[in-house]
Amino acid sequence: MSNTGAGNRDSKLGLLRPIDALRGVVAECAAGPVPEELRPSIERLLMDAWDGLIGSNIEGMAGRKVLARTERMVWQPPILSFVIERHGALVGGGSTRGELQCWQINTLTAETECSRTGHRQLRPASRPLKLTGIADDVVGAIVRHEANNPAVVWLSDNRVRVIPSQIAELQSGFKQTVEGRRKRFIAAVDGRLAELGWSRASVQGRFVYEHQVELADRGMFPNPLVP
Repeated sequence: MSNTGAGNRDSKLGLLRPIDALRGVVAECAAGPVPEELRPSIERLLMDAWDGLIGSNIEGMAGRKVLARTERMVWQPPILSFVIERHGALVGGGSTRGELQCWQINTLTAETECSRTGHRQLRPASRPLKLTGIADDVVGAIVRHEANNPAVVWLSDNRVRVIPSQIAELQSGFKQTVEGRRKRFIAAVDGRLAELGWSRASVQGRFVYEHQVELADRGMFPNPLVP
């Protein structure tokens, strides 16, 4: 097609409603994958028509986001579909992966449908951190009544608070990674201390542990070892 012909076609499309202009272009395509050379123009038409499509605002989607970002665009009349990578979870140091969404546009009814098709690794994931040794160090400090471990604060002879934020290895990484590490670390500490007669206290904040045998010796509840 000559440049003059293409220009005439574009000027005619400019007089149509956005959805009608989109219909006119895809109707000229053969069923199947959309040729790469047509994708940019279809993306622009999608952007113009987007706000008028039913269901187009779900998942925080907007027309401007399709420009130069669609993949695997397919035309199966009357459905135009494409895959797009969404990066919303990366804001604020979140996941290292982008979500892949498949959008289907019914060009007859101007309705849209979105489904999740998977994820794509966008940045290197943090290496798995072995929390066993870190939990053992903290538990060992508690058992030995050490006073120089920054993650262990003694409230009394039998009551101690564990402070995960004082453990450097639990602070580095993306937000979701850090949160997951802290949860696994606390679960490991809970299990090890329980085997040694310690349990979570019901007062004085989070991650406070009491030694049950010492509490029993002080008469706070019956000692199962004493007949």
